[in-house]
Amino acid sequence: MNAGEYMWLVYPSVALAAAIGLNAAAIPLHLIDNAIVRFAVIAAGVGSFLFAGLYVFYGFGIETVAAIFMYSFGCQLYVFLFTLVLSSVSVNIMLRLKRGTLTERQLNEIYDSATMAELRVNRLLKNNLVAYDSGRIAATTRGRRLASMFDRFRKLFGHS
Repeated sequence: MNAGEYMWLVYPSVALAAAIGLNAAAIPLHLIDNAIVRFAVIAAGVGSFLFAGLYVFYGFGIETVAAIFMYSFGCQLYVFLFTLVLSSVSVNIMLRLKRGTLTERQLNEIYDSATMAELRVNRLLKNNLVAYDSGRIAATTRGRRLASMFDRFRKLFGHS
């Protein structure tokens, strides 16, 4: 038993760190502005190299499959955590407070319900999930597909 036998455990962590680092480096380039899509494209590329390297060393054995699952889980966890940070009101309040103090009135102005709705609608517009139609907000085809998927998940998990 030598240490090289267990490198398949290290490779997914290195690949995940590379994907996260490349994603951070790609942000200022504005090639893909949607954070999730940008990371998915980068992670898929890095994952392809990971798979190729693992296949060369281990074939299509259990080590390769396990390492790919580990990498996929790490990518999913990363996406979950950064989307949580993007959308969490509590996290955003803490990030604002990290930069300096705010009065309760300032917080209420920043996070009043009209402002919160506006921020969310702007994100939906930016991601082409809704659009203005005759002065009203309507779901786009992409938005309807996503809502249908959410609806199926709610029914699947018994939350309808």
